[in-house]
Amino acid sequence: MRLLLGRGAEPTARALADASASAERRPERAEDYVRVLDALRAAGAVDSEGR
Repeated sequence: MRLLLGRGAEPTARALADASASAERRPERAEDYVRVLDALRAAGAVDSEGR
């Protein structure tokens, strides 16, 4: 995710929602999705509730 963001990918609310949903569907990979969520938030993504 950091590579994509570094190359200009847009950190969007949809990307946050998709990563969050994936973490819920695949709890065995939740730790990986936490890193994705953290990278998106650090890049400025906010969810639909402004978080």
